[in-house]
Amino acid sequence: MTFLYVAHRFEENNRILFLRLSMNIGSIMHNFYDLWIKIALIFCITLLMGLYSAYLLSQKIRTEIDKIIANLQQIADKDYKISLSSHFCLEFLEIANYLKKLATKLEKRAKQKRKYTAKIKLISQQRSDVISAISHEFKNPIASIMGYAQTLLDDPNASVQIKERFLGKIVQNGQKISTMIDRLALTTKFENGDFTTHNSSFDVVKMTQDIAQTFKEKHPLRTIKCELPEHFFIDADRTMMELVISNLIDNALKYSDDTITVFIDNESLHVKDNGVGIKEDEIEKVTQKFYRSNSHSWDNSMGLGLALVNYILKLHNTNLQIQSSLGVGSDFSFKLPSN
Repeated sequence: MTFLYVAHRFEENNRILFLRLSMNIGSIMHNFYDLWIKIALIFCITLLMGLYSAYLLSQKIRTEIDKIIANLQQIADKDYKISLSSHFCLEFLEIANYLKKLATKLEKRAKQKRKYTAKIKLISQQRSDVISAISHEFKNPIASIMGYAQTLLDDPNASVQIKERFLGKIVQNGQKISTMIDRLALTTKFENGDFTTHNSSFDVVKMTQDIAQTFKEKHPLRTIKCELPEHFFIDADRTMMELVISNLIDNALKYSDDTITVFIDNESLHVKDNGVGIKEDEIEKVTQKFYRSNSHSWDNSMGLGLALVNYILKLHNTNLQIQSSLGVGSDFSFKLPSN
């Protein structure tokens, strides 16, 4: 058996003394191995705990990153209603807040883009409507002008009566084109707010009778009844009000073969016909510019007649009222501006 000896020299009362200790080397080695085993166990446990903590941390980070990726994909798919929040650490919280701000900005830009795109489409559609309406309405009078003119060119020996009649038709169709252009220009002025009324006091009964007489001379086979009081003075733009009444009577003549009745009731002027009428779901649409009904071509000369009436009446703080039944007839009326 081997021992390990240790001696320690010290003095006491001027005497030199030695303290000797001995221990079995086998016991020392046993204790040394026990200590190393304990240290190794502590190290392994600490290492495992560290690895487990690192695993949990990586999982948490992976979860937060997956959330960020999912929200980024959501934004890429133009879905900006993200609900990202993070309390894991300050850095992820900052990223979450930044993504929310980014989503909000992108949503605003997307809304602006949609509005802009819709506006562009609307302008494009309106432009197409204008071209279509002009093409549709100008086609017949231009064709008539060309036809009559070509006939006169092909037959220079035609009688004076035929020449006068054909030239009259050419002038008539030219005036029709001019009227349509004037209506289009006037509608544009109304829409741009470039028009102001010039009001004066006048007798609307006298004006209506004169307008009706003009239409009677133009359409001698049609009956236009005026059931009006002796006088009714209003304060309005005379030229514009004349345009309103003319359009309403002209519209009634277009879509009715029967008698047209013009009357004033309860301070409202009515133009009533017994014509084709308007479908209930189209009544609100017939005053829209360029509107065309598939059933009864309510185009009002490029769809501007009733649109002009609507604009003018709004400038006079009143509006067009329409009562109509399909196959029965229509009653167009408006409250007369007070004097």
